[in-house]
Amino acid sequence: MNVRGEEVGRIIGEASVTEATFISKHPPRLGEFVVMEYDGKEVLGMIQYIIRGNLALNDRIHDPEIAAKIYRMDGGRNEYVRGYVKILGSIQGFKIPKVPPPPGTIVFRADESILKRIFGKNGSRSIKIGTLLTSPDVPVYLDVNSMVTRHLAILAITGAGKSNTVAIITREIVNLGGTVVVFDMHADYVFSGLPKLNAFEPRLNPYYMSVGELAKLLRLDTRAHVQERLFRIAYRFAKERVSRDGLSADYFLDLIKSFLRGLISEEDIDERIVETLNSSDLYRRVKELISSSRQKDSIQSLLSKIEDFEERLRGIVDPKSPDAIVTLRGGASNIINLSRLDEEDADVVVSHYLRRILYERKRARLGEEVYESMKRPILIVLEEAHILAPKDRDTLSKHWISRIAREGRKFGVGLCLVSQRPKGLDPDALSQVNNMIILKLVEPTDQRHVQQASEQLSEDLLAQLPSLNVGEAVIIGPMTPLPVMVKIDKFDGRLGGADINVFDEWINSQDTFNPEDLVGEL
Repeated sequence: MNVRGEEVGRIIGEASVTEATFISKHPPRLGEFVVMEYDGKEVLGMIQYIIRGNLALNDRIHDPEIAAKIYRMDGGRNEYVRGYVKILGSIQGFKIPKVPPPPGTIVFRADESILKRIFGKNGSRSIKIGTLLTSPDVPVYLDVNSMVTRHLAILAITGAGKSNTVAIITREIVNLGGTVVVFDMHADYVFSGLPKLNAFEPRLNPYYMSVGELAKLLRLDTRAHVQERLFRIAYRFAKERVSRDGLSADYFLDLIKSFLRGLISEEDIDERIVETLNSSDLYRRVKELISSSRQKDSIQSLLSKIEDFEERLRGIVDPKSPDAIVTLRGGASNIINLSRLDEEDADVVVSHYLRRILYERKRARLGEEVYESMKRPILIVLEEAHILAPKDRDTLSKHWISRIAREGRKFGVGLCLVSQRPKGLDPDALSQVNNMIILKLVEPTDQRHVQQASEQLSEDLLAQLPSLNVGEAVIIGPMTPLPVMVKIDKFDGRLGGADINVFDEWINSQDTFNPEDLVGEL
């Protein structure tokens, strides 16, 4: 197979086993792959830095008219291009040679045929993400196994193409028969036209929620120790009674409220639950303690918080709904629309799903009977990951994100963290993500935060991030054979997230205004 294209230039100066300087008359493209032959091997490299100059038009010239005259006389004869090649390894096996390329070594463009072999489809386990940025005819495929088991981060400034990238990955995985669950913070994918689209707002039954999740939805202050302890006791009581007495899960929240109301006055208790309460030693013991310590105001405040919680999340929290993950579909694009929730409530919802998915996938791997949607591996996409797993505070989701990052690969649960603020993302969560798709990143602290989390993001690649255009990305990690600069394919469906045309909306929504209409009102 021919691996060399046309000549780019020659190696000059001192070189190492990992990088070399070349000189050329004609500028190659940044990120272009090149081939050099030395030490008995054909070695692949990537151009990661280029400068262009002219010996006659050097930086000692301070008069533009003189510069113009020299340019007319020179005619470009003294122009040169200098750049750096990052040595990636031999064509066979990508092993770094033990010796540097000698000065004078010819640098060739890599032939498209070898690039197609390196980045091409690897059987049925690969998905197409786009094309080489420097060779539009060379498609780039990613290994799905490595993506899911080693996790993924998609990072970029707002408007750089994160949603499009998520849509392409989701489409390709679902077309393979895989399952994707996207936590959609802004309803960007609800009407996207993704294959086998299963978009819905979450419905959570309190019975299936943890005490910590419910306490956070109730806005229980951690410093309100009496309320928190009473709620935990009432939660335990209700759980035990539903399980032991064979009651419907519909009664779970009513049991909690009746337990608390009974501590104040048994007159307000639902008649269906009176017998359940009176037969409980736990209820009687707590009632005696409360009556002696006069803590009824705390109980009344706690009941008010439960009522507020029911009203605030009407339609999201539903005692009659089944287990939340029943609504997920295997082999589908599952879009969980969180756009109606504030950040704190969204954290609880995401945490609940993460906990349940990990638990059910563990059971599936043990051969136990599980919901149909949990029988195959799952890729979970977390939009606004810096909100769910922030660097500077604890959240419920953060705990489960870390758990899945550590354990998920063993049970077929993959994570995809999507963020426009990498510096705000928990470093521990980001460091456990081995694959990255990094689109345009301008903020130096964001760039450094990403580099600290990934050993594969070199200084040379880091320097390219601000210059990327929309839809262009650096891809690193085990899901690709080599670090590569890619033009992400354009999703042909309908995605939200784009800026609205404010001017057009103002113009199109103008009402006809007649000053005379106001006369009668004055």
